[in-house]
Amino acid sequence: MQRRAIRAGNWPGPREQTPSRTDQAIGHHRALRAHIASVRARDVRVVPHALCFSGAAGFAVYQRLNKGTLDRAVQASRLSAREAAAWWAGLEQAAEAETFFSAVLGFIAAGSKA
Repeated sequence: MQRRAIRAGNWPGPREQTPSRTDQAIGHHRALRAHIASVRARDVRVVPHALCFSGAAGFAVYQRLNKGTLDRAVQASRLSAREAAAWWAGLEQAAEAETFFSAVLGFIAAGSKA
């Protein structure tokens, strides 16, 4: 049985295994159910997690998690580069003042291939 996980205590750090095409293919949680069915996974476990990030260290992780999403929004003209820069600048100021806080809700799914 092969299982994959990212442990919150090690984040941001190397994954236990190298990211695969599977990791890259699941861009959104709604795609997870279809992906699990397509690879015929069994013994699937889904564990919810709430992660809180605060201060400068928390902002560094938050930025790592969200920078690509914001960059894609700018590329898709959903947000101007000026708006994005202003948004990041405000968050950076909060991080420097140690007043930054963010909570992220998510899940980790693990299973084995049939």
